[in-house]
Amino acid sequence: MRHTKQKERILQAVRTIPNHPTAEMVYDLLKPTNPRLSLATVYRNLNLFASQGKLLKLDIPSEPARYDANVHPHAHGVCDVCGMLMDIQIERYGDFLVDLKKYIERREDFRISDITMQIRGVCAACRAAAESAAAGTAGNAAAEVTEEAEEELKAANG
Repeated sequence: MRHTKQKERILQAVRTIPNHPTAEMVYDLLKPTNPRLSLATVYRNLNLFASQGKLLKLDIPSEPARYDANVHPHAHGVCDVCGMLMDIQIERYGDFLVDLKKYIERREDFRISDITMQIRGVCAACRAAAESAAAGTAGNAAAEVTEEAEEELKAANG
């Protein structure tokens, strides 16, 4: 493989962009300063880097592939609300994963080469936004009840 400045820039972009960029995000970042760059070149090089183990390619259903510069063992959390993708360090769960691998290999007679884990849930920002919205809705409902009570009191007192 020829090492070019373009390849170097693409790899560096993935290392720079937070939250596991797509090929389009890498392209959008690099295109203004690299006018001859094509989206196809970005895709080709990202996939090449993934096949060489320099990046992880993350396939998430119904979304474009994402790329991760962190090639050390870890899981990924995907927010069901905003789609944010985050790294989840699994060192402390290493024994569990080793046991799981052994169990599957023994029970299913299937030799595992890698375990890729994707955990879905709701991120802290989306939970906070939902709690804030719920508090606002509850506050609005209380205000409406208070207004109705005041109107009834005025009507009763004439």
